[in-house]
Amino acid sequence: MQINSQKLNETLNKFLLTSVIANNVKSTAPTEVMDVVESSVGDFEAGLREIFIRDAKKAIKNLETLMPVTKSTLKAYITVVHGIKTALYSIEEESLSQIGQLLVDAGRNDDLTTINAGTPEFLQRLKTVISKQG
Repeated sequence: MQINSQKLNETLNKFLLTSVIANNVKSTAPTEVMDVVESSVGDFEAGLREIFIRDAKKAIKNLETLMPVTKSTLKAYITVVHGIKTALYSIEEESLSQIGQLLVDAGRNDDLTTINAGTPEFLQRLKTVISKQG
């Protein structure tokens, strides 16, 4: 399942606003309610960023351990890349997510040559994304 961060953000905004109103947090100034909502959304986005960074670092470590990928490590490789490419999509890194999908597809086709040639670049770009997020 892929997470669309924009839809998630919209849903969260609606939920938080509804929660604020339902809990009788009434304010004469609508901007105060929106400040509460925006603060919560900012905290949520920061939390998502932290989770992504943690998961991406773990994926890098696992992928570096699996390199070079062999038939016996292929299933683990596919699992790791599939997970991180979904996380990349959720933080709107679609191009790197697509490369991850190509690597997953190569794995499903037992194409070890493509995997072993493409993974170092994928790892380098993933490290760049982490540094931008942190």
